[in-house]
Amino acid sequence: MMPARLGAVLASLVLGCGSPERHPVDGRSPESPVGVGSDPAAIAGGPGVKAAGGVDQVPVASSPASVAARGPLVVPVSAVTVRGALWVRRDAAGWEPLPAGASLAGVREIKAERRGAIVALGDAAAAPLVYLRAGSHIQLGQDPRAIHVAIIAGRIRIRHGGPVTTVIDTAGGDAAVDDDVMADAAARSPADVALTAAQPAAASWSLALDSAETTAGFGRLEARGPADRMDALELKTVKVEVW
Repeated sequence: MMPARLGAVLASLVLGCGSPERHPVDGRSPESPVGVGSDPAAIAGGPGVKAAGGVDQVPVASSPASVAARGPLVVPVSAVTVRGALWVRRDAAGWEPLPAGASLAGVREIKAERRGAIVALGDAAAAPLVYLRAGSHIQLGQDPRAIHVAIIAGRIRIRHGGPVTTVIDTAGGDAAVDDDVMADAAARSPADVALTAAQPAAASWSLALDSAETTAGFGRLEARGPADRMDALELKTVKVEVW
């Protein structure tokens, strides 16, 4: 007969060899590899995971690439001011110049070279205005809800206009243009789209596009002439010495 003390020791060993301990959170055994019969994101407690372990349907954010999936502009693009060269491209067409005062429908992309330009998204007086700094390149699309603008390069300013809804597409979502705003190609979310009134110094380039070239304004030199009259001077050369 087995001694009582030895029997008690063997019983405790048998009890200690039961089924593996269950994980207190996800119910897996400590030996179970991550991803077997479970969602790794749920195990890690990552974003977008519901308490029950199911993954939420996260909406896809708008991005410049999504503009191309929309239709071209139904409204015409009208060149209001061109200081240098303004180029536009339509579907199945190469780049073509758009001189000041001209309009073109079906535009997909716009580029401004050398000194910048102002374009109207539509031909009405209340159409949204887009100011393009020199070297700027934007992509355009339109759906029943709005005109979409994606900034490929450079910096732009958009002035809200009339009943037409305009949005700036960023990787983090759409920024509705319901005021006068500025943004550049580095914008990654609607928070990167700034009110023009909040940063007036950063909008000086666009104010120059608003000013007539023959009147006082940015880049104009004046000298007092006969009869105390201020005459415009033309800048011919600039010489800079650094030492």
